[in-house]
Amino acid sequence: MGISLPTFSQNGVGYKFLFEQESVQFVVDRVRDKNDSTSAEITVYSTEDTDPSFLHRTRMNLLSTTAKKQLSSQLETRVKQDDWGGLVEMVCHLSIEKHRQGEPVEAIGEPPTEPAEKDWLVYPLIQKGEANIIFGKGSDGKTYLACLLALLVQSGQDYAHFKLPNGGTQVMYLDFETERARIGRRLWWIANGLNSDKNIVITVDPSKIKYRRCTQAIYNDVENIQKEILHHNIGLAIIDSVGFACGGEPEKAEVVLRYFTALRTLGITTLSIDHVSKGGENGATPFGSVYKTNCARNSWEIRKHQEHGDDWFVMGMYNKKENDGPLMPPLAMKLNFYTHDTNGSVPHVLMHKDDIRDTPELMANQPQHAQIAAVLRKHHGLMHPDDIAEAISTEEKKVTAQNIRSTLSKHKDKFYAGMDGKYGIAAGGKYDN
Repeated sequence: MGISLPTFSQNGVGYKFLFEQESVQFVVDRVRDKNDSTSAEITVYSTEDTDPSFLHRTRMNLLSTTAKKQLSSQLETRVKQDDWGGLVEMVCHLSIEKHRQGEPVEAIGEPPTEPAEKDWLVYPLIQKGEANIIFGKGSDGKTYLACLLALLVQSGQDYAHFKLPNGGTQVMYLDFETERARIGRRLWWIANGLNSDKNIVITVDPSKIKYRRCTQAIYNDVENIQKEILHHNIGLAIIDSVGFACGGEPEKAEVVLRYFTALRTLGITTLSIDHVSKGGENGATPFGSVYKTNCARNSWEIRKHQEHGDDWFVMGMYNKKENDGPLMPPLAMKLNFYTHDTNGSVPHVLMHKDDIRDTPELMANQPQHAQIAAVLRKHHGLMHPDDIAEAISTEEKKVTAQNIRSTLSKHKDKFYAGMDGKYGIAAGGKYDN
């Protein structure tokens, strides 16, 4: 009597094979290719009773005759079966076929009819269905921004610079750095700020966001994460942060490529939080291999300006990569912290839309004419090139009055010369708003 064909079902990114006639179920998980072999973790259950009972678990080379014989012999000691060897052989064969099969071939189809904005989960920071990344120095506000975006996506509501053309979806925060209490505290602080501000007409609920503390490299944990994603119907996963989630040296291409392969396996929109390289004012990139920039579809650098002792700061956001169009203009958010001396109110953080041109310190990596406009806006009047140069200069880069005059001369449509050799923003020009 031959072996019956099993009933197949997907188990996250693994497989389940149920042999009803033989009352046996095989669960094949963590399939990996290395050199010329394909290995997997195989768990076997007896299904004679209503609740499947565990028989054996092993990791084995699916192409090894010796390994298959050893598993068959082990199972024979647990439950008598007419042909354990045939069952194991079929499971290994079908698993390899499924693993190698990949995604089906599809036709490109008709021209798109939906507007391009439908490609975004959160415009302009998170492309739908893609790997997105925000990066910056420690304490520059990356996690606060990610928490705000999580709340907006969970609620499906627009706010400040951010638009959700497809509505909301379920969110999971994959935390490789800290603890649930710390992330929860920040989510609630932001939510309290949004919910208590009479000028804001949205309501968010942090309790609906799913959280998972992660201790393994995401590549090794992707099967379990995928199961949670399917169970909770997650549409956006936030990974905090890439360095820990990579599980290796982020300077190595192999480590980073493995990370992005894991993200692609999840099959949903992802937002990765990363640290910054040691690049100059105009050359900052995510820390490590260039493949972080190459593999992400949409990339934003985060910088902040904060004076010593202030309980608020301005966060600048700079689009570093956009695959389907020109780079977006820089954005800014102002964060006010009322988390200690709250005057009787609940602890909260107010995150408001801001104009980055009002903070010249955040314009240092922008074209010089934009920096000049930002300085003029801040001082609300005419300025001499010497004073403009002093305001724009940094420790890393000194700007001379002659540099300023040259730029002003090239952009006469944006600036005008006033009295005493001073300059202002031209009426009706690009910066007159």
